[in-house]
Amino acid sequence: MKPQQFFYLIFFFLFSCAEKETKTIWIYPYLLNGELSPYAEPGIFLLTQESENLDYSRWNRRSENFEIKGFKFEEEYFYKLKVKVEENTPPEKYKLNSVLEKKKDFIRRIEGNWRNVPIHGQAYFPISIRINKVNRSLLTFGGCASGLTGLGEVSERKIQLADKYYRLDVDKICLAQNPPPRADFGFTGNTVEYQITPKGFLEFFDASGNLLIRFEPSA
Repeated sequence: MKPQQFFYLIFFFLFSCAEKETKTIWIYPYLLNGELSPYAEPGIFLLTQESENLDYSRWNRRSENFEIKGFKFEEEYFYKLKVKVEENTPPEKYKLNSVLEKKKDFIRRIEGNWRNVPIHGQAYFPISIRINKVNRSLLTFGGCASGLTGLGEVSERKIQLADKYYRLDVDKICLAQNPPPRADFGFTGNTVEYQITPKGFLEFFDASGNLLIRFEPSA
């Protein structure tokens, strides 16, 4: 065999192997229509991550022409896929090998605006929260302070408040004019479970099952 023919044979072999590369990826359950700060840029596109284990805080926005052949996206589910890389440069194109996992996201149950209500035997300070399902955020307001935290897993009972995506802001002018009791946002760091009661209350619990705070829907 001539050297030139041998070179082409090796090149073809390597190219064929690259074409057969497979990856394990996760698909975010919503098409992004805004910012998923600080994890992805805005745009109505699929979000993915390449990993074996799901990391709720690490997502990459794909291009508008990104495609996974054979995959049918259904909102409100995290997907773990095995895919074959057909085209590795924009526009990226994958082909579905198999669906390894399809995981329901229950965040829709708790999205919206809530305000806390007094609990017998506990000190009360008025707090309001706003939960956004698409960008998985929980915005907290109380007195002169506001806090922002990201949401991780939200299952039928379990909830993960991802405190590595957390910001606390205090209006110092407001504090100087109205020195109220300090708002307690401690529930954001201690909540591990939640429930919606038959009366429509949203309740957060710690790891020992203690009720931390109770909310009712608000406008």
